[in-house]
Amino acid sequence: MISDRSNTRPARASGILADGKAWQQLPACPGVYSFYGANNELLYIGKSVNIRNRVRSHFGAARASRHEKRLYRLTRRIECQPTGGELGALLLENHLIKQRQPLFNRRQRLQRTLYTMTLADSGSEGYLKPRIMVAREVPEQNMLSLFRSAGAARGLLERIARSESLCRKRMGLESGIGTCFAFQLGRCAGACCGQQSAADYNQRLHATLGNQATRAWPWSGALVLPEHAGAYNDLHVVLNWRYLGTVHDPAELNRLLASRPTPPFDLDTYRILLAWGEHPHAFVHPLPGAGDETSPTHAFL
Repeated sequence: MISDRSNTRPARASGILADGKAWQQLPACPGVYSFYGANNELLYIGKSVNIRNRVRSHFGAARASRHEKRLYRLTRRIECQPTGGELGALLLENHLIKQRQPLFNRRQRLQRTLYTMTLADSGSEGYLKPRIMVAREVPEQNMLSLFRSAGAARGLLERIARSESLCRKRMGLESGIGTCFAFQLGRCAGACCGQQSAADYNQRLHATLGNQATRAWPWSGALVLPEHAGAYNDLHVVLNWRYLGTVHDPAELNRLLASRPTPPFDLDTYRILLAWGEHPHAFVHPLPGAGDETSPTHAFL
């Protein structure tokens, strides 16, 4: 069985031996599934809105993909944990991968060092220059996006320079004297030689990077996101963009919040919540000692 971090999730796991027909014994509902090897080592964790069909697709892909073939060959047992919907599957999968680090899920490991950027006066005629830096507090205040590496931040600046015809030299992407190479190709608006004013360049840079800005937590308490699928009723609890756990009865909310687990900020959780968008049944639950009433939240983001 796979249990939730705070032990608020009941046992919903099914352990079956992996063979060509193993998928038939799995439930056709949203949730998370896990593949285990011969020595009970955790190989892979996945999620789906239909566990049975997703596991079946793994077995079918084993005929064509070396990666899937190796996973299929090593798997001896499959477990699953149904959830109340797709959001619960996304949050639980992400949490379990970070917590248990399966062999085949290397791309989703917890990233403890994140990067952001600021816009600073370059001291050259008023043109602003992006500076890439380690994000110290995330995201307690609005930041110009978050990145897994300095290279990823630089990649965004490269794309912006191309799409907005902004000077790569002014953006710190190119060195040397004279105009930038893109200007010689007609792909720079001319900030490097004064043809584009600092005001226009700065406005376009601000506007483009502003679309990437992170969002500070906008609520006074924890956000509760209900989901229901079949027999499963879930209340997912998030605070400061951190997933605290899932309970199944509103009476359990105070107990979960009173324990105040403080997991590290996780970029994948943050992006899951942003991508989920508006949740019509979400409501804000006050932190213990902050009041007794909850207020409905109809516009999640």
